Amino acid sequence: MPDFVPFDIKAPCDPGPVLEGTPAHHNIRGLQFNALHRALKEKPERVGFRLYSMREYNALCLRAAKTLYPRLGLGEALWNVGGFAVKGFSESLPGKTFMTLAAGQLQTAVRAMPKAYRLTQDCGSVEVLEVGEHRLAIGLRDVWHPLPFHIGLLEAACAFFGKRGTISIRQLNLGSLDVRFDDVRPL
Repeated sequence: MPDFVPFDIKAPCDPGPVLEGTPAHHNIRGLQFNALHRALKEKPERVGFRLYSMREYNALCLRAAKTLYPRLGLGEALWNVGGFAVKGFSESLPGKTFMTLAAGQLQTAVRAMPKAYRLTQDCGSVEVLEVGEHRLAIGLRDVWHPLPFHIGLLEAACAFFGKRGTISIRQLNLGSLDVRFDDVRPL
């Protein structure tokens, strides 16, 4: 198994393999599309909890990154777009319930993260690898998003709970990786 390596937001990013490799049967809830459509100042067109193509969602993420952050490198732009996924989820009724049940505690939210992912998509799984006061680690299996987008999503989730950490990743294959937050501390 490969070692964890620091996540580099400035590293070159080619989302093509993920966009092309996302299995056709993978789907995500409309609320995630709608958060991006609102950010793009477009009319949200999806039914919040209906399932839609993950491939279409990833293409929308790429378009949002290029449109909303044209002066940034693609990796950094996708990282920024990842935050909209947390916003979309946290504004939904199940998301509000999830955030309330976490009671402001990042560790509680991380332990419940597998359920949160199952609420928003019908594919893949999230495995909690480690939960401590200063270190968190999760495994994403068969979860297809460009890497910087997913890291942006996870960092935005931490920030929602007033925390940040130093991020390392272990890419297992195109749709599976482990993410570790070390030195978890207040913002």
